[in-house]
Amino acid sequence: MQHIYNELYFRMYMENSQISIIQIYNRFRSSLLRPHKKRVYLLKLQEFMEDTLRIITNTENIELITEVSENAKFGPLQTFENLFIKAGMSPTVSDTITFLFACFLLIFIIWLADRFGTVILAFIIRRTGFKIRSLWITHLYERKFFHRCIRIIPAIIALHFSPEFLTGYNTYLADTTFIILISAVTVMSINILSDFLDVANDVYDEHVKEKSIKGYIQTAKIIIWIIAIIIMISLMLNIKPGSIIIGIGTSAAIFSLVFRDIILGFIASIQLSAQDMIRRGDWITMPSREADGEIQEITLTTVKVHNWDNTVTMVPIYSMISESFTNWRMMRESTGRRFLRQLNIDINSVKILDEEKLKLLEDNNNLAPVYKRAMKLLSANNTSGFITNVGLFRCYVEAYLYNHPGINPKPRLTVRYLPQTDNGIILELYAFSREKFLVPYEKIISDVLEHIIAISTMFDLHLFQVPSGKDISNLTQ
Repeated sequence: MQHIYNELYFRMYMENSQISIIQIYNRFRSSLLRPHKKRVYLLKLQEFMEDTLRIITNTENIELITEVSENAKFGPLQTFENLFIKAGMSPTVSDTITFLFACFLLIFIIWLADRFGTVILAFIIRRTGFKIRSLWITHLYERKFFHRCIRIIPAIIALHFSPEFLTGYNTYLADTTFIILISAVTVMSINILSDFLDVANDVYDEHVKEKSIKGYIQTAKIIIWIIAIIIMISLMLNIKPGSIIIGIGTSAAIFSLVFRDIILGFIASIQLSAQDMIRRGDWITMPSREADGEIQEITLTTVKVHNWDNTVTMVPIYSMISESFTNWRMMRESTGRRFLRQLNIDINSVKILDEEKLKLLEDNNNLAPVYKRAMKLLSANNTSGFITNVGLFRCYVEAYLYNHPGINPKPRLTVRYLPQTDNGIILELYAFSREKFLVPYEKIISDVLEHIIAISTMFDLHLFQVPSGKDISNLTQ
């Protein structure tokens, strides 16, 4: 083989061909992959390098050999390229073909690892998760966390082998492929972290239903994405991450304008959570935002309110700090829900009751259950010496509310007069219903008002109302 070496030396020396040097070196480098001839080829490679250094006197050629050793192609790929060149192909075409073959190998490795993970590892994890029956594993599986972990394995394998496969080819193509792979791994890693944070939020919501940490979870996701974007930009532009951060700092005013709602929402969510002002499931009313219903979701920027008319109102979370709203949570946690009603009594119907009328009221079966208690209430505070129908009616209403099974008298129960207006005497009912949910609550209030309005005629009282068309027509007749 010595004449072959001498011929190659002569070609390299006379034509100063860099391709010949590269091919010679890579030929002997690829031969090292054969273990049974490793020692023989090592000796030949040593002789070859010594002869080459003696022949090459130009310093640039010595630097070229160093560069070739650093950028040598993967052994089998170099072998294929040499075969193509021997077959008569130009170096450019053979280089392109082997590069496409290297890309095909990477895609095949990704596909093989993905199939292995999807078919085998997913089955193992699923079976293990069903046997353990852990709350965390259940939520991780529902969020497809394990599937994402499996899918990232092929990308990591491709990222690991890409320098070996793509070394020696066009620098731009190799760098672009490497950036795409590392960007894919970064994005997939972020998705895995996001899924894990979502699972943590789900588990927290099942244990602690009063407070929500979704705002903090979203903040953590935003920070992770910002870091990932900075890393990917630094790789694409070959800039240090610190320089990008400095550039972002100089444009802080623009960011504060663009992310104004996010910044305000984050600060507001901290204040709302620290002061325990709202929780998921709270009933709030906010007239300025036309919100009247239960809080369904609390995010970093908005509060989702499901109104009682089945509409949804999205309230900016920072407005919960700057604007007033009513939270009915304490009412639900208390022993009763307040109701406040007013009856207008015609002042012309007020009169003093005689003994005969009092006897009729006492013998009335409809009034019997609470009449005695009403008389006791009236006697305890009556200093005038006579009984009026409106005074007895007021005491009767108070006694009726006290004995009603749907009314809770412990928080506060009172029947009082409000300042007189043009609409007559205003009798106000102030009490608390035992039922706090809308439908049973309204049923109790309706039952109370129906009874009081109907029974008022037995006291010879007339409730005031604005004259209607029928009243005016009766006057004209």
